[in-house]
Amino acid sequence: RINKNRDRKHYYEISLVQALLKVKLTTSTSFRAIAKISVIIALYLRIGTKSPKHTTVLLWVKKIGVYQLIKPKEKATDWILLLDESISIGQEKLLLIMGIRQSKINFNRPLRYQDLTPLRSISRTKWKAEDISTLISEIKGEIGEIIYIVSDCGANIKAAARIQNITHIPDLSHWMAHILKEIYEGDCEFTEYTKQLAQMRFRLCCTKIAHIIPPKQRTDSRFMNISVLSQWGIIALNILRNNEKNEQTEEMKMIEQELSWIFPYKTFIKELKRIMNVCNKILKILKHKGLSNETIELCKKKLSFCKKGKQKKFKDKVEEYFDMVMSRANIKPILITDDIIESSFGKYKNYLSKNLMLGITDLALCIPAFTFKLENQAEIKTALELIDVKTVKEWSKKNIGRTLLTKRKEIFKT
Repeated sequence: RINKNRDRKHYYEISLVQALLKVKLTTSTSFRAIAKISVIIALYLRIGTKSPKHTTVLLWVKKIGVYQLIKPKEKATDWILLLDESISIGQEKLLLIMGIRQSKINFNRPLRYQDLTPLRSISRTKWKAEDISTLISEIKGEIGEIIYIVSDCGANIKAAARIQNITHIPDLSHWMAHILKEIYEGDCEFTEYTKQLAQMRFRLCCTKIAHIIPPKQRTDSRFMNISVLSQWGIIALNILRNNEKNEQTEEMKMIEQELSWIFPYKTFIKELKRIMNVCNKILKILKHKGLSNETIELCKKKLSFCKKGKQKKFKDKVEEYFDMVMSRANIKPILITDDIIESSFGKYKNYLSKNLMLGITDLALCIPAFTFKLENQAEIKTALELIDVKTVKEWSKKNIGRTLLTKRKEIFKT
């Protein structure tokens, strides 16, 4: 009976750890909130054990992250690398390298974190092509043959791929933004339209009709986010059209007056909206199914409605991208998106959102931890027992170095 009670207690303890890690790694719940949730779960399950503090949960996440990075990788001849670097506070840049085998990609849905194998997560002040090439060479020895690399169009990553004689596949989202930039960057109508939007935000932000102001425009990567500008324009035109039919209040008269400038841009907005609709449909097809002869035919059906003007130019540029990528890789379908990397950076930055002065720290281990398959209780136990605090500190010293917070404490110490 004593042994049965011990086994039952042990089962509930590992189940509690599993539940807390699931909540932390799959939601935006803070570490302190996780510690409070553990008390509730322990009471519900009637576990006679002390609930972990938030620092303990944090350590669990770091241990899982280190375990994912250092455990032996499967050797094969069909590996694909996904690379990206993120800029945080200060000069430090976190280079993240993930891998996935071509034969294990499910082309009926977008990638998930658990599909990926974390290979490297390293912070440096500057990433040269030679540095990235060295890492790729090390990774080759661990996993086998790399058939291609998917990333944005960063010159250092492209150069590293050339040094290693590995095919580089430009990320679809970034390339679409590049196409839209070519079409609209020098366009007078687009420039004036966005200028009017910015002035309207400034003029109305503190008025009683502030609820109609247009969305904020991004300074960096603005052409990856212009869909919202066309959507707002269509909504504004609909408001004006409906306002003519309804009885006008004082507030609606103010709104009509503030939106009246948009009428001359009606044709431009509708054209931009049509282009963005086609663009979004293509993104959905290719991010789910990859690039192949079949998916290209599906995309060309969507592009067939782009027959003149900027729409025709968009169609031609997209088809050029298809031809370029299809000529680079022999294995089909081709994975052409690194959105999953961008998503992991976004989740990591959300962890830091309450204290940006932390910069890049060993909390970056949460990114490889996202890829851990939390359904396996035995592997959770193995990871937490195998990786000790010393191993986490050694990994941090080697791959992160002196953090922004450490430097701040040193310079401000009294």
